[in-house]
Amino acid sequence: MRSPKKLLRLFPALLIFLLLVLHPLEVRSTQSRGWTVCPQGPPWCSFSSIQQAINAASPGDVISIQPGFYRESLIIRKSIVIQGVNPQQVVIQGVRPGWPAVLVSTAEPGDLLSLVLGLDEPIQVTLQNLQLQGAPWVSQEEQCAEPGSDICPDGLQVRGRVTLTAQNLWVHDNGDDGIDLGLHPRATIQNSFIWQNQDDGIDAWLDVEVAIIGNVITGNAANGIKLQSRHQVTSWLSVTGKVKATIINNQITNNGGYGIAAQSGEEVVSCYGNLIQGNGSGPLSPEAWGRCS
Repeated sequence: MRSPKKLLRLFPALLIFLLLVLHPLEVRSTQSRGWTVCPQGPPWCSFSSIQQAINAASPGDVISIQPGFYRESLIIRKSIVIQGVNPQQVVIQGVRPGWPAVLVSTAEPGDLLSLVLGLDEPIQVTLQNLQLQGAPWVSQEEQCAEPGSDICPDGLQVRGRVTLTAQNLWVHDNGDDGIDLGLHPRATIQNSFIWQNQDDGIDAWLDVEVAIIGNVITGNAANGIKLQSRHQVTSWLSVTGKVKATIINNQITNNGGYGIAAQSGEEVVSCYGNLIQGNGSGPLSPEAWGRCS
């Protein structure tokens, strides 16, 4: 028979064993899960809709998207990883008039006051190997969802204290910007192809830190990259916040406006190794001269 002292020494190990046996769900719930999306849906994969997978996922989960054409306008408001097989085979077609193909936000869509006041909770989002296209205008007369809402038909719109990693995206033929970053995000956009959007290729405004590395930004109707430290959010709300951009090894060509446009000279721009040519208004706006090569 074991002595009382030996039993006492075994007690901590026994307690841990009982906790693991009696409460396995609590232990597993702290781990990230993986979800799959394919056009066929169950039983071949978890969901046929990307938005359904986003809604079901918990923060930290990974959603893997199989080849297919997905007609959805997505809303992401949690920390999550969404990865496709490759952007040629995983196509997200925006369908909601006036809305982006993908909206990543820390507040309810259109709740600008919470974002301006910093009442939102930070999230981290990674998007990889996706094609974002065709976010439509409301009508020929009206582009964005609602006047003053700042919800517009971008390929990718990011709002609030979001840490975004965007890699190997194809973003094209959207009714407004290719990628629009506003109101405090921190973003890395890398190895992506951004073309033929109806406004800027990339628009970064109000307290944004962005690294734009190794992308092709071409044929957009306005500027290749636009940086704005002042922004008229609505008719009654004007806000300021410095934009910091690192722009390295991109091809910025044949856009309708400038290759790189800084709005006020308050922007902090570090850029080198870029090919900037064939843009309608010139390579750089006057406010960007001397800071880009």
